[in-house]
Amino acid sequence: MPQPINQWRGDTGLTSPPTPPPPPGPTIMFYYPPPPPPANIFHFAPGPYCSIPGPVGINALFTYPPLLSQNTAAPAQTEEKAATKEKPKAPTKKILIPPLPPPPAAAPAISTTKSQKKEDPASAKEDSKPKEEKKEEKKEDKKEDKKDTKPEEKSKEEPKKKRKVINTYLPPQIPVGTNFWFAAEFTQLHIFNKGVKIWEERWRGDREAFKAFTVDIHWPVRSIIERTRNHNNAETTTEQQTAACTGWAVTEVIEVGDNTFFKGTTVAYGSDKAKVSLASMGWNGKRGKSLPPVWLTVHKI
Repeated sequence: MPQPINQWRGDTGLTSPPTPPPPPGPTIMFYYPPPPPPANIFHFAPGPYCSIPGPVGINALFTYPPLLSQNTAAPAQTEEKAATKEKPKAPTKKILIPPLPPPPAAAPAISTTKSQKKEDPASAKEDSKPKEEKKEEKKEDKKEDKKDTKPEEKSKEEPKKKRKVINTYLPPQIPVGTNFWFAAEFTQLHIFNKGVKIWEERWRGDREAFKAFTVDIHWPVRSIIERTRNHNNAETTTEQQTAACTGWAVTEVIEVGDNTFFKGTTVAYGSDKAKVSLASMGWNGKRGKSLPPVWLTVHKI
């Protein structure tokens, strides 16, 4: 049974039914072309913009846009642009390069006749004669100059003969075809200048010059004195060597620090201790590697 339009209720009174909603309007869809540049930076072809006005909207509809020639008309060309386009380009000028000159003609070959060949040696002999005469004249002039020079001047002009310096640090000469057989173990020696007693008060704190040597551990101790005194070579005799080294000794010094050295063992030349090897003195192959080098000084007793 349909309810009446107006009803009476005790709590609210006379009521009326709600008004029905209006019918929905028609949906309109149309293509929205992209804006002209440069405003279309966010437009990605070929997808168009879809826009539906009204309370209801439908998104994600994809339709191919029409050709750009249909939507956007080409801009009308102005008269100035048309005139500039219609002007023909000036023809490019061709630069005419002249051709290269012809190569020079080859020089004619020199031809000598038999008569010229015969004359050439004769002329060469004539030219050589004055040269020989000049050389002879120069020799005669030099001889006369030598006769005129005094004996004192001759002695000055002659170069002085250099004195042979014995270098005990150089290896000796060996025969052709032979080689040295070096020792298997060496020690490191630091030897001060001759005659410096480095442990004395006047030398304390003042390090003198020294030289470092790599020496065979089988050498005798006296060889250090002989080589420092430069009297250990093939020319010197044993008497000369003994006379030059007697009264000298070698002393081991111990480095303390701050250029300070303490006096150690002293071995005099000619003593029994001078005949022993360096290794027996403790100057073995470890010195200069795992142990500090040996500091020595050769001095007068």
